[in-house]
Amino acid sequence: MKKKKLKKILDKSLIKFKKRIDNENRPVKVKNQYNDQIFSECSDEVKIKSRNMINRLLSLRDTLSITINEHHIIITSEYGLKSSNNIHNYNVGDYFNLDILPKLGFIMTFKDKRLAFKDETLYDEILNNVSDVFTELNNSNFDYLYNEVMIESGLARGSNLDELLPS
Repeated sequence: MKKKKLKKILDKSLIKFKKRIDNENRPVKVKNQYNDQIFSECSDEVKIKSRNMINRLLSLRDTLSITINEHHIIITSEYGLKSSNNIHNYNVGDYFNLDILPKLGFIMTFKDKRLAFKDETLYDEILNNVSDVFTELNNSNFDYLYNEVMIESGLARGSNLDELLPS
């Protein structure tokens, strides 16, 4: 029991520490810093694959940093794209960043590689999907957290009795 609590405390502390480092080291982006010369035309195959990848990345909201505003959608991770179980073994060189710009395209950086493609409709399409993806994630996370809180606090038994016995 004590090992389990110590592991939870360590995990929470590590996550808080990493978030603090993220906030301190996050570069400040300048609005409209990109020009058309760095963007390549986007083939149909790249469009399909990029949308698929982005929609799957959105489902990792709990392990990635996702910022959405009128200037861009940014999906980042300072620790690479490993599952949350392997986050303790991250490498600083595994930095991931995806910047989706309205009416322009997207720029992706992973490890030491960078690419930029024109895709003028990507931002609007992804923005429309975000609400659906996040609603599904919120519902799933609520069910999980509800069960965890009720069990950890010892309230589950009383709640089950309330459901079984009519008032």
